[in-house]
Amino acid sequence: MLTYEASVTFAPHSTVTGLVLSPDGETIAWSESNGSVNIYQDMKKVNEIKCEGVVTGLTFHQDHLMVSDDAFGIKRYDFSGNKLWGCEVPGGVSMFKIANNFIAIVDNLGRLLTADFNGELINSNLPYSSIIELETYAQGIIIVQEDGRVYCFNGNQNIWIRPKRGDVGESITALGISHDGNLIIGREGYALVPGEEEALELEIWDISRNRLITRLNLNNRLLQVNSDENKSVIGLDDGSVFLIDGQINDDFKLKEPTMECKFPIKTLLLCNNSIVAGSWFYIHGLNPDGKTWIVEHQGIVQYSVYSKNTNCFYFAGDDQNDFTDTEPIGCINFGNQPITVDKSELTLWFEQKEVVAQLSADEIYSDDDKMTELLNNDSISNNQEMILKDEQFTNLLSALGDDVEANNYSEEVSVDKESDGNSLLDELLDDVITNKPLVANAGSDMTYQSEDDGSAVIILDGSATKNQQGKVITWSWIDDTGREISTLSKFRAKLSIGIYRFELRVSDLEGNSTADSVQIEVV
Repeated sequence: MLTYEASVTFAPHSTVTGLVLSPDGETIAWSESNGSVNIYQDMKKVNEIKCEGVVTGLTFHQDHLMVSDDAFGIKRYDFSGNKLWGCEVPGGVSMFKIANNFIAIVDNLGRLLTADFNGELINSNLPYSSIIELETYAQGIIIVQEDGRVYCFNGNQNIWIRPKRGDVGESITALGISHDGNLIIGREGYALVPGEEEALELEIWDISRNRLITRLNLNNRLLQVNSDENKSVIGLDDGSVFLIDGQINDDFKLKEPTMECKFPIKTLLLCNNSIVAGSWFYIHGLNPDGKTWIVEHQGIVQYSVYSKNTNCFYFAGDDQNDFTDTEPIGCINFGNQPITVDKSELTLWFEQKEVVAQLSADEIYSDDDKMTELLNNDSISNNQEMILKDEQFTNLLSALGDDVEANNYSEEVSVDKESDGNSLLDELLDDVITNKPLVANAGSDMTYQSEDDGSAVIILDGSATKNQQGKVITWSWIDDTGREISTLSKFRAKLSIGIYRFELRVSDLEGNSTADSVQIEVV
């Protein structure tokens, strides 16, 4: 089996939630689920930024790093991690993109705002809602709404609007700009009757001429689009990857898949003429010479970046298991040649154990004091362990009955006390063993006083939700129209005067799910 030698480049403290590279490839930054952003230059740590909320966006722009979170808004830093400015967004930020002359920002309620490169808001009253995706374009920003509507916005006005299709509804599954400047869209049309087959399509648009070049039926959902100067690649949820090259015209048809990865394509990049796809726990590659290779990761591959200057590819992911260590950030240097290994050896790069230094026989016996020190340390450790166990046992006895003496409990405990103690002990054991049901907690009903503009920033907090083991894995806040507005346990939102009801839906690792609702009134 052909593979590249991968290496553990960084060891995050918590789950990686974003990964970016500077244009020259010398500075790398990543965000983690604990709200931190780490900046490294030439593989040396420069700074660690602590954000006020969950990091929702991360990108390098010119010589600066821009970071958004769901609590404050968006901030700009230099490469040393020094803050240059902050732009507060009421309700927090869910995503942002950099256009040529403005910053497009989406708040936690799916509304669009624009800001300049000095951190000043330009417009916060734009006619878009329920935005689920942004994509940069030569003339501005491509905006995708939850209802399937797509707009091209230049910062002042729409320069293109995709006509809505379907009587029942539709959604956009992916989009991107092709190598020849056209817009590639993956569309899913909803079925009229449950059980009927839904329409899955690929659309290619010439935005400058407002012309649909082609529309093709797909067997699976389009998930990823990526391009360079000469070609484009698309990835589907069945793991297939297709190459698109040459001029796209009215006669365009998809060829046979270039790669088959078996699982949904999560990341897709073109790296120095090689196609590199992240699928499940694997990175699949196709080199220009036609050779395919595979690298296994410890987590499900969710983020990948590539530097043409250094020819290095970085990747990160999460195995979605609360009981394992945080997965590393890996690196592949494409300047090296691929090697042949057995499939069982694919995991060696991240499974290498830390080498513990051992004392040699000469070191031990050359000085009797060293042997004495080793023996004393071992004895101290054993004694401390015995003392700890004795203290724990004494505490347990105290819990079973006040009259129990720790040093002669077996002789003095009465039958009644022993019975009560056993009952209490059984109850304690039951509490430990039993997995208590998951109970959602959306918080208490609240009333907020509006500001002069007739709105108020409210907080929805479901962090009190957890079962005994604290293994809540999904959060979903639904508004009174049935639309999901956040997947965070706690977030802020800006609401106008009125009465609102939100439902919190949660699930845990055992597959249990539950819901709770809360009413918010702005007066």
